[in-house]
Amino acid sequence: MLKTKIPTLEEDTLKRLDRDQLVNIGLEQNALLLEQAKVINDLLLQVKELRSQVATLQKNSTNSSKPPSTDLTGTSSSNRKHLNSRKASGRKSGGQPGHRGSTREMVANPDRIITHITEHCENCGKSLTDRESTEQIIARFQIVDIPPIVPLVTEHQALVLHPLKFTTQYC
Repeated sequence: MLKTKIPTLEEDTLKRLDRDQLVNIGLEQNALLLEQAKVINDLLLQVKELRSQVATLQKNSTNSSKPPSTDLTGTSSSNRKHLNSRKASGRKSGGQPGHRGSTREMVANPDRIITHITEHCENCGKSLTDRESTEQIIARFQIVDIPPIVPLVTEHQALVLHPLKFTTQYC
């Protein structure tokens, strides 16, 4: 532990001491200075580390590129309310009773028709592929697909015309 009480020696007291006593006092003070220098270095390192921690703790999603999920609880950005411009109506979300729904109308002439035919009788399970049977549409639905975007590459060429016979009257 660091010595906190250091005796103060007056000039008169030092003059009365012999050489060995003065050397001992010098050695004690030298040891004390080395110990103090070590403590100062340790404290400077600790201050540097604490400043780094404080700088990290002061960063949040509002003043850095950190995502909001890394904000510490209790900080101003995590307590911030997400304001919604909609006013509460008191109704449950979703379609309301009495609201007439709307759906996409089926087109009369689709680009493709894919027919799905059952191969077995739904009552007895026997194969229908080799028997005479009647067809009946039991369900229809249409899927609207947006075609993939295909790049259109256009090459532009710059041409220079030269006369077939070089004469000075052209050039």
